[in-house]
Amino acid sequence: MASAIPPSGGLDLINGHIQAGRFEQAKAALVRALAKHPNDAAYLVAASVTFSELRELERALYYAKAATGRMPDSSGVWRNHGTILHKLGRYSEAMQSYLRAVQLDPSNAKANILAAQSALDECLPAQASKIVAAYQERAGENAEWLAAAARIYQHSGQLAKAFVMLKDAAAKDPHSITISEQLCSMANYVEADDPSAIFKLHQEFAKRLETRYPPAAAWASRRFDASRPTRVGFLSPDLRNHAVARFLLPLLREGSAHGLDFYLYHTGAHTDDVSKQLASHAREFRHVFGQSFASVAAMVRKDQIDLLIDLAGHTAGNALAVLTMRPAPVQATWIGYPGTTGLSCVDFRFTDTLLDPAQSDDFCTERLIRLDPTCHCFDPGPLPELSKSPRERTGILTFANFGSLIKQGESTRLDWAAALQATPNSRLLIKHSLTKEPELAASIRAQFAALGIDPSRIDVKPPIDNALDGYAEADIILDTAPYNGTTTTCEALWMGVPVVTKRTNTTPGRAGASLLAAVGLSDLVATSREQFAGIAARLAADHGRLAHLRASLRERCRGSALGDALAFARRFAEAVRRAIGGVA
Repeated sequence: MASAIPPSGGLDLINGHIQAGRFEQAKAALVRALAKHPNDAAYLVAASVTFSELRELERALYYAKAATGRMPDSSGVWRNHGTILHKLGRYSEAMQSYLRAVQLDPSNAKANILAAQSALDECLPAQASKIVAAYQERAGENAEWLAAAARIYQHSGQLAKAFVMLKDAAAKDPHSITISEQLCSMANYVEADDPSAIFKLHQEFAKRLETRYPPAAAWASRRFDASRPTRVGFLSPDLRNHAVARFLLPLLREGSAHGLDFYLYHTGAHTDDVSKQLASHAREFRHVFGQSFASVAAMVRKDQIDLLIDLAGHTAGNALAVLTMRPAPVQATWIGYPGTTGLSCVDFRFTDTLLDPAQSDDFCTERLIRLDPTCHCFDPGPLPELSKSPRERTGILTFANFGSLIKQGESTRLDWAAALQATPNSRLLIKHSLTKEPELAASIRAQFAALGIDPSRIDVKPPIDNALDGYAEADIILDTAPYNGTTTTCEALWMGVPVVTKRTNTTPGRAGASLLAAVGLSDLVATSREQFAGIAARLAADHGRLAHLRASLRERCRGSALGDALAFARRFAEAVRRAIGGVA
């Protein structure tokens, strides 16, 4: 009997269960072992790991804390304690446990990064940056640490520094798939004028991924069963309360009328009410988090999917490796990532002409299918009542941006400063969850002061609970470049707030032009900083137009290509037929 095995043997048995992923068996053995050895640190650690994997997090924390009491000088025990606190969303406490792990073992580079990530998750980007900066000399040639630190700096708005650090990491470990993919993603925020450089990075990533997961041969035959609806599979970590779901939902609601059956493969850890909403419009919703790429591919193959569509590209949690196994005869990518996958196993990318004009074909491994006039259809969810504009209430025009700090690099700050200089009696409101830290808010104001903008004109604060309500504080949204907003642009338009954007030479920098054209506002698209400032200033001076847009934009959106789900579903179904027929 397992309970008769002495502690070392019992631990070997339990660890064997853990390593094999047999957590229920490990749990049963641990209950017996802990009854005999309640203070044995090794069993306590094993129990914390087991219950953490079983998502019994409070119980896991109990054992992890007990282990720190028995082994207070173990770096690994404190790191384990921090990991469980982080899973519980107790980020500040997790950060302290990780820092204790580093204090006990200065070589524990992973704990340093986890401490910084916890600070970032606690919306303390300046603190996160300090944690990695203090460790940088010690990290030395550690490519994994450099790449992780680059991500911290990127999310803290230090794009240039992050990109240099990430390229250094890639040079130190040229075979890393993870670092190569991170470089692909970050280049979209930095390489504004060189689509060929971005494409080259994606091709290099593809070589690494396809070396690890050699692409399966293309299907010898593409015979589709015309007697049943076409089966379209969507593969994503974001089939939950996430921006991707807002663009997917209109299609799921209307697509069945056009002979499409939807199968959803959710690779993310969590589901929520939005997941249930998506599932209600699908033939199958399969939560495949934690399963191997091969298992997911086998599931897709068993479901006899005709067209498998990736919705993540090179974003976190993607499952591009599934596509290398060719589980469907035709494969494509759409929303979720603004550009090519770089993979030979992805046949098509769904886009539109403004997002990807003719020259874009040269920078994609996929064949482009354009869903003109737009490849987006947006569901804003429940909408609050429209409100008076800030200028009506205060007399001062408010420019605003509620997008990610990752997109607010030097080029964007220069664009916004030019708009402020061209528009007297205006201010800029920046909202993001990371801006709750006073030190970061002060840094943002200082950056604008260096550009000649009175820092009192810059208001930096965290968002409110309902993001849509925040647009009541904006007269005009100023877009980011070279990586435009997408979800925030759609939200603003539905809330009656016009958006001024700048088009650049890459796909991420043309999203604003595509979205604004869909609602008849192409005159708000600039191609230079001077144009951007001029358009913003003229729009700000046109009180009558601003008032009309605030009152009418919501209905305009509903009646536009961006809001017409019926028309979009028809276009999408036609694109599916073209893809299955092999016609771009």
